[in-house]
Amino acid sequence: MSRLTFSLAGVRRRMQMSAATVFAFVEDRRDRYFYGKLCARVFEGSAVRYTIMMARELPGTPGKQGLLDFHEYLRQQTSLCDHFKGKRTVAVFFCDKDVDDALHVQVESAHIFYTDAYSIENLLFCYGDLSDAIASACSLDPQTVQPLVETGSFAWRQAAAAKWKEWVVLCLTTRLHAVACEINYSVAKSPIHNHVSGVCDQAAHAARIAQLTVLVPNMNLRHPEIQAMVDALYEAGEFDKIFSGKWYVHFAIEEARLLGGAAAAGVTAVGDRILDGLQRTVNYAGAWTLRYQVGLTTLLDC
Repeated sequence: MSRLTFSLAGVRRRMQMSAATVFAFVEDRRDRYFYGKLCARVFEGSAVRYTIMMARELPGTPGKQGLLDFHEYLRQQTSLCDHFKGKRTVAVFFCDKDVDDALHVQVESAHIFYTDAYSIENLLFCYGDLSDAIASACSLDPQTVQPLVETGSFAWRQAAAAKWKEWVVLCLTTRLHAVACEINYSVAKSPIHNHVSGVCDQAAHAARIAQLTVLVPNMNLRHPEIQAMVDALYEAGEFDKIFSGKWYVHFAIEEARLLGGAAAAGVTAVGDRILDGLQRTVNYAGAWTLRYQVGLTTLLDC
């Protein structure tokens, strides 16, 4: 089924004619629920009405780039905060940070809210109830899964991120140098680890290093520099800035298999259900939302 889209001018006109004050633009389906819940909390008890639109409803490039392109269009039209026939419309954009901060390509705008972590999936694992999400997704007894995060979500994520640290260094290297190859953040799971929770396959790792030595200028110098950057972020407890949140799903499924035994042995495609469970258990009134609350309410004064 073809998707319904408007021209950029048509979307702007739709915003002006809508009863909604705030138009929030998000990257994808999961973002729509997450940021919809966030907006509902921020504007709770007020007369502010909001609408969530996904990038695929805009013309042009899909995903985050499409959002940034539309932001630029509205900026040029002086319509990020628009006043039309007495009606005010405010546009806000919720984007995954990815590693745009390391690339120094983040767009500076009060209307753009980047995730603090790599992606929205990181936020779900940070603020959702992982034990409950896994138990629900895998049809396990919650008390069986509880030991999974008994030391807290941070410790669990830290341990998981540490196991694929070598892969993070390689993916960050290709991203920083704009190298197009199979070593990238879009890969579902690390191919240089024999097992999702296992040690690095040194031969596979060495082969990837050799590959990048050909593709990346001065790789012999850049690799230790990027390794040091990753080490510093990990030591500061900021691994979520460069570790893709989608990768946590593989660790969660494996933990469920080990803890649930036969009860979870048949689980093969529960990633979306785990993420859905995390979304439902996030506290959208938590302290982590403060910057969104302040930023969104400030924009209403434009």
